Amino acid sequence: MANRIDNSKKYKDLQIQLSTHKRYSVTLGTINIDCLGAYDPNNEREFNQIGISKSESKIVSQILVREVVKQSYTIYLELIKAVPKTL
Repeated sequence: MANRIDNSKKYKDLQIQLSTHKRYSVTLGTINIDCLGAYDPNNEREFNQIGISKSESKIVSQILVREVVKQSYTIYLELIKAVPKTL
């Protein structure tokens, strides 16, 4: 998924700001799931980096995918309502 690089760039300024001004130790990572629920296997590396075990990451990934699909469906329904019906 190409978005991983774009998302990392998008939040780089926040990482720098937290690291310098607040003196936090900040690690930047991205979890990628597309709107239809496709899960990027590289997400496991990100979970591992923040200390989530393999068994926990399976549960977390299921929750994240379910939420992404649910939100995508909600947006889809709103768009359908907004389109005028011409038949």
